[in-house]
Amino acid sequence: MHTRSTQSHSPCRTMAQIPCALRRSAETGLSNGNLAPPPSDGLNSMASINTDSANSRNGTAALEQNRAAGGAEQRRMLTRSGESVTVSLDVTASRDDTTYSARLRFKSGGATVQRPVGKFTAPNRFQALKLAWAALKSENIAEKEGWSWVASNTPPDVAQKNLPEAA
Repeated sequence: MHTRSTQSHSPCRTMAQIPCALRRSAETGLSNGNLAPPPSDGLNSMASINTDSANSRNGTAALEQNRAAGGAEQRRMLTRSGESVTVSLDVTASRDDTTYSARLRFKSGGATVQRPVGKFTAPNRFQALKLAWAALKSENIAEKEGWSWVASNTPPDVAQKNLPEAA
């Protein structure tokens, strides 16, 4: 019987290989792979969920992407032509269910544009999605294609700490 080695020689990335600020946002995801945390205060917590994407054809997928990316605004990108698009990451599991491949996708001019992001080791698909979003931003994958992000790459909690004090 052949046993699989616990050491991986593939170019998969783990949490330790993602920059600290981006890793912090990726680590706040759910370890059980659920799309949303259980309500902590009954119905009031549901009011904070943006329902615009929830009403779309792929509402659940959009909410999952928004959560993994750090918010819907973090998914907006400008193409070389100046077109504003919404980016999604397609994450698929390998046979071992701990290694995931991710690719960037968006629609432009009626065509679907796709680019590889990388391979990631994670306990579940949602964690892999968060790792892929962090890598996409930290490794400037979109920028290498001549694209730019509409929102800043700085996580909101870091941006708030860097604001000048009121006079």
